[in-house]
Amino acid sequence: MFCEPLLKNEDLERIVVKETKHLPTPQEKAKQLFDWMQEHIVYDQEKLERKKCEKTGLRDSLEVFYDKKGLCGEQAYLYIVLSRLAGLDSWYVVVDETHNGKSNHACAAVDLDRIVYVDPAFHTFGICHKQVKPMNDFEVYQAYRPHKLVLEPSFAGYYAAAAVLGFTSGLVVKTGVTQKMLVAMQHYISSS
Repeated sequence: MFCEPLLKNEDLERIVVKETKHLPTPQEKAKQLFDWMQEHIVYDQEKLERKKCEKTGLRDSLEVFYDKKGLCGEQAYLYIVLSRLAGLDSWYVVVDETHNGKSNHACAAVDLDRIVYVDPAFHTFGICHKQVKPMNDFEVYQAYRPHKLVLEPSFAGYYAAAAVLGFTSGLVVKTGVTQKMLVAMQHYISSS
């Protein structure tokens, strides 16, 4: 089973085209996508508080886009996908020590003839964290996978059916989109 945090679709592609088609430089594109996120995506403080008390799964880039909120690493997933759709080289960064001495954080990096750290959660384009560790996509997938498989017991059977049918990419049962998909799969299985 392979869950993917860096998912894209036509809606994201439309946003990138709309926001960047008139911009000539990679720097302008990267900053415009950051500004778009600042206007449309908020930090999910409620989930952060819930995460302290219970195990919660991580959103992928599409879930952050549609939910319009996310934690630091979840927002980084979305920024990475948006910037890559704009033709920019971007990757995930684990932040061991932030600019203000905190730990357990994540952001994105983008190559703009120099590495620029982009931190939507801290509302900063070009942030200077103290200690960072860039991750390649495989490392991101490996780190993301254990956090994604958060299942409601009532949906576990549907999840197993989804795996058999090959619908495993980005599946999390706690979202409305996935519940709709599972209902559709249940209908498909019962009518077969």
